Amino acid sequence: MSKVRIQNAKVSIGCPPSPREGWTSHRFNIREFRDLTNVKTQYAEAPEFTCNGHEWALEFYPGGNNLATEGCVSIYVSLHSGKNASAMYEITLLDKFGNAVRVKQSTMLCFGSVTFNSVAIGWHNFIKRSFILDASNNILDINGTLAIVVSMKEESTAVFVPQNPLLNTVQEMFNDDKTADVCFEVAN
Repeated sequence: MSKVRIQNAKVSIGCPPSPREGWTSHRFNIREFRDLTNVKTQYAEAPEFTCNGHEWALEFYPGGNNLATEGCVSIYVSLHSGKNASAMYEITLLDKFGNAVRVKQSTMLCFGSVTFNSVAIGWHNFIKRSFILDASNNILDINGTLAIVVSMKEESTAVFVPQNPLLNTVQEMFNDDKTADVCFEVAN
């Protein structure tokens, strides 16, 4: 079963300040969530965002993908630039007040690797669609907007330069009776 892109999904993107140092966050507002299809394999793709030198996007399946349990929403982070990249990320579903309702965090994953021969990695059963639609849970705002935040750990750009062991090695050789041709002893 192949996936089908929802043509008129209204998704916007913003960059709220990240609550944690070393992480970059992007907020996606999926407007009129109630009106999105709940047919499996149909998805909305959010605008691309950049992190760690790669282009990424959020794939959102309001009716779940082909591996999802019936009635569950599937969410994936998709690599759009290059074939291979590593990333640690989390996806947070917010209520209409901006509070985290559901948080799922990955370990360090290699997109496009032998283990994950895919450029989209996420969760088949992220949350029940009925939970989102239940007004008593205060998930959707008055316009039916669903807010999702994708946070990605930034890779360090610092380059590790090890100390040069030459000085210690030469000094050890110089002080060793077996490797030194001449040994100097200085006395007062």
